[in-house]
Amino acid sequence: MAALRQMAIKLSMEPPWMVVDMVSPYRNQNEANYRRDYLDERQQYEQRGIPESWIVDPTGGK
Repeated sequence: MAALRQMAIKLSMEPPWMVVDMVSPYRNQNEANYRRDYLDERQQYEQRGIPESWIVDPTGGK
């Protein structure tokens, strides 16, 4: 199996069929990290034509 060499999605690339994100730590839904991970990035993926995105939040915001 080939090793992953690049983790970023560039505009010049075809959109992937799926993205899995690990969220940044946050304490509440008003913090910038929460808004970026749960709202902004999801909107960007939709605009880019990525049909599926998953969010991994191991702390559940705790």
